[in-house]
Amino acid sequence: MTTHDDQLFELRLERSRRDLFDMLEALYGRHPDYSNVRGRLETAMREAWRTRPTDLKWLDMKRDLEPDWFQRPDMVGYVFYIDRFADTLKGVLGTLDYLEDLGVSYVHFMPCLKPRPGDSDGGYSIMDYRAVNPAFGSMTDFEEVAKALRARGMSLCIDLVLNHTAREHDWAAAARDGDVEKQAYFHIFDDRTLPDQYE
Repeated sequence: MTTHDDQLFELRLERSRRDLFDMLEALYGRHPDYSNVRGRLETAMREAWRTRPTDLKWLDMKRDLEPDWFQRPDMVGYVFYIDRFADTLKGVLGTLDYLEDLGVSYVHFMPCLKPRPGDSDGGYSIMDYRAVNPAFGSMTDFEEVAKALRARGMSLCIDLVLNHTAREHDWAAAARDGDVEKQAYFHIFDDRTLPDQYE
């Protein structure tokens, strides 16, 4: 049975279809598995919508009705490295009065996802896109900070830099082990000749 929530998702998907899929098709439309990948993406989006908290669905709808929300002159961003600004995610909670007094409407955390151990390109070589850097706290801490920011009318922005996947990431490990699907996620070379030309 189709619910009101499902209908709302379908309406949003139709409104955004060209924005979402035109570039994807331009890049990957000739790939033999494109329609399957696109179908899996739509399925994942539907499932994410079903499990999305109600307050975020309302925020989504508000932003749909005001698509220039992030370009408005009253938007004030504040960008920082968590460890240098507040030590941990829990520490960010203690800075919310300060950020609000500054008139901040969105906070951008510099790399905060779980990086590879050791040299991680400043925290951008991500080992797990579904986990926070343990030095900063946990995903539960992250969700608590995001909710506290929203309660004060502030948005949270993070970087999702997929071209910096760490060699320890599951996708990279599977690609090295011969998984053809995961190998398609990367540019793979027989030796270092061509990549070294770009160092």
